Formats: sequence, structure tokens, C-alpha cells
Amino acid sequence: MITQIDSPFLIPSILALAQHIDDIPIQALEKMLTEGIADKNTKILVEKKEEDVRGFVFANIAEFQGEDVVFIQACYISPKTPNIGFELLKRLKDWAKEKDIKGLVMMTSRNPKSWTRKYGFKHALNIMKRRV
Repeated sequence: MITQIDSPFLIPSILALAQHIDDIPIQALEKMLTEGIADKNTKILVEKKEEDVRGFVFANIAEFQGEDVVFIQACYISPKTPNIGFELLKRLKDWAKEKDIKGLVMMTSRNPKSWTRKYGFKHALNIMKRRV
């Protein structure tokens, strides 16, 4: 069952799943999740069966190339339940429509081909990063 979290109770389960995401700053994610629970411009969805969290998506409204978009900050779906990604994405698209937002944006450290093929995303930009 997919639900939106409204308390910090499930944050440890989300962080446990997030450990599987390459290069994700867990402490920063914990802070963003904690602050995002009460933010009307943030959506944190989890898929769970009984108390077992099997996937999550954390997104917020941000500006990208001059327009508001739903920016997927973090997402993980257990390989045991791969099809829940479609429902999580549908919920985000429904939320975007409620907010009159026309696009979803995300970054991935994985090969983007599966996001293109499976979920209909298009490759837009390359993200460059370096320490100062």
C-alpha cells in the first residue's frame, strides 16, 4: 500500500532503503525528509506491506529552467517489488497536476536508459560536480 508519510516514524526505514542509492548523502537526506514532512511543497511516499517499507520517493517543488517542476530528490524501489515504481510515479504526476505543474525532473547515478524506457523520462542535461 502506498501512503504519504506525515510523521517521522518511517524515516529510519526510508534511510535504510536509501543506503542502496549510490552517492546519496544520508545525513542530508534525513534532514530533508524531517523538514519535508510538514512542507506543503514536498511529497514523501512510501510503499509498504504491513510494516515492511519496500520503496519510497521523496520529491519537492523546485524551479528548473524557469518553470516550477516536481523534482524527485530521492527514490528507491526494492528489486523484489519493481512494479511499484509505476504507482509511485503516478502519484507524483497526480500531485503535479493538482499543483498545475507540467513536469517531473530527476537525477540518477545509474544508467538513465531504464528511466527513459520504463517510465518515459527524457535525457535533458548532464550534471557536473566537484569539491571546492
